[in-house]
Amino acid sequence: LLFNKHSTQFIASRRAVLEHKEWQGELYQVTKEGREIIVESRWTLVHDKQGEAKSILVVNTDITDKKKIEAQFLRA
Repeated sequence: LLFNKHSTQFIASRRAVLEHKEWQGELYQVTKEGREIIVESRWTLVHDKQGEAKSILVVNTDITDKKKIEAQFLRA
């Protein structure tokens, strides 16, 4: 999956995880085939042995179909 690292959504999410050590929300991403999907994303700040921020662990769940079903239900 590809992030648009310059999007305001990505920048705000990164800022939130650095400030609060975790973040959860929905993001739009693009697959390597070029298809746009919606993911439920959970980010956790990972620290090294000295307690310094080392990386961000990201777990994404594709919820595109769920969102389509919800939209159909709301239209009915």
